[in-house]
Amino acid sequence: EKRSEHVWELLADKRLHRTIEMTNFDNDEAEERFYRILQVSGVRETLREGGCQQGDTIVLAGYEFEYRDDESVMGVLAKEAGYLD
Repeated sequence: EKRSEHVWELLADKRLHRTIEMTNFDNDEAEERFYRILQVSGVRETLREGGCQQGDTIVLAGYEFEYRDDESVMGVLAKEAGYLD
């Protein structure tokens, strides 16, 4: 559900809610795993089809994160750190 122009709120099933609770978002590898789960579960595709864009805020089970349309979070982090052009 789109709450405002750049904020989306989603309902999480029990499994996804538990995944969020167990993910250490300060750890790049854990964050990468979380984004892969969103990809496999169809959440990213649903968001993309609904009009969600790079940088929009996603609220899922009380956790806010930035939507990244890139396939690999590690690639995004490497670009942000200046390792990739």
